Amino acid sequence: MTIELMVNVSEPNMLNKQIVSVATLEGALRNDSPISKPSILVETDQLAVGSTVRANYAHIPEFGRYYFIQEATHVRNHLWQLNMVCDVL
Repeated sequence: MTIELMVNVSEPNMLNKQIVSVATLEGALRNDSPISKPSILVETDQLAVGSTVRANYAHIPEFGRYYFIQEATHVRNHLWQLNMVCDVL
């Protein structure tokens, strides 16, 4: 699935958020992960690591939802786990 990583510079409770796209990656949903709080594995190249760590917002077109990235965990070389929660606004 495609995941667009972004930086949200607005307050989390704003309707019209100011967002800046920083990277588009391919990811895989982890087992037993709900759509409202997905845990997704993404693989990055060396150039996208900074964008992955800096991103705090994401869009997954396949789900038709936007998410706040709560945590980005380095699993191993070039593999990151993104724990997200749905932006209900």
